[in-house]
Amino acid sequence: VVRRTGRWRSRCDCSGYALAGLAMVHLQKLIQRAAQAYVLLPFLGLAAVAAIWGATFYWVHAEAQHARHSAVQATQRLMEAYEAQVLRALNEIDSAFTLVDYGNSVAGPQAMAHLHEKNLLLPDLLFTTRLLSRRGQVLASSHARGLDRPVSADMLNSHAQGHEVWVGPPESAGESYEPRMELSRSVGGTGSAYTH
Repeated sequence: VVRRTGRWRSRCDCSGYALAGLAMVHLQKLIQRAAQAYVLLPFLGLAAVAAIWGATFYWVHAEAQHARHSAVQATQRLMEAYEAQVLRALNEIDSAFTLVDYGNSVAGPQAMAHLHEKNLLLPDLLFTTRLLSRRGQVLASSHARGLDRPVSADMLNSHAQGHEVWVGPPESAGESYEPRMELSRSVGGTGSAYTH
């Protein structure tokens, strides 16, 4: 044990200082070597490339999130427009049913021709409006193609059971035609005719 300046220290404490000093010398040599161009420039180049890649990945991620958000908003707008179109079409179909019901109560099946002449029925491009007897016989049609089209037995059974409105499943009209769907409502309540 060595006494220095009034304090007692062990020799191992002195060797600890020596080790710390030696480590500092090695660290300074490493820093000096790292500061040389052939070591420093590759590290700076790698850091610059890493920064560019990081910025690129961040930008791509931000753009992808923006694209997803825009797609969701566009889809919501399309769905709202589609719902509005469906509601408008259903309202027009209901109005046509009401007109046929009223025309049939006033003038019978001949009223379909007058309503069709005045363009009060649904457009022929998309719809065919027919007036049917309870047995499925076509009494009147807004289009010639509605005269020979077969009548759905499910629709006749549904109305025979007392259901006022019937909506059929979509069915294929052939390879070159789009699927069609039948809508039917009793004319005159439980009377002798239907329209669809």
